[in-house]
Amino acid sequence: MAAVVIKLTTYEMMMAANIGVMRQVESIKYNMQPKYGLDSEGDWQKHIESAMTECVMAKYKNVFWCKRDRKDPDVGDFEVRASQRPDARLIIHHDDFDDRAYWLVTGKNGTYTVHGYMMGRDAKNQKYWTDPKTGRPAFFVPQSDLIQPEDNENV
Repeated sequence: MAAVVIKLTTYEMMMAANIGVMRQVESIKYNMQPKYGLDSEGDWQKHIESAMTECVMAKYKNVFWCKRDRKDPDVGDFEVRASQRPDARLIIHHDDFDDRAYWLVTGKNGTYTVHGYMMGRDAKNQKYWTDPKTGRPAFFVPQSDLIQPEDNENV
């Protein structure tokens, strides 16, 4: 597996953390609730780390990172899914976009690994459907099935 490790600078971490804080404040302001059975424990941390992983992808793909609306892609034309667990799987839901690439990024605190991606339509394969945490079923794509970062740099 040819995963790529990306480290954020101190300034990149500060910028991404501020964006995560703004997202959490917006969620509180509009009384937004977590989706797919997630609880609200650690919401601040989740928003900050999610913003950091998006910053990592923007750095990796060398694209400007600007999310204007919740329906816009996370970075450029693609989505980012993140986990602190190095063995995490890419999680896709039925309502995710079929025509977008979903990238898996793992890590925390400024050091992350870009594992690869899969198009939404391809990830919605019944062989990936599972419910590892009772009551939260989704498509869970193992890292070994992801398209490796160097295999298609156009996505």
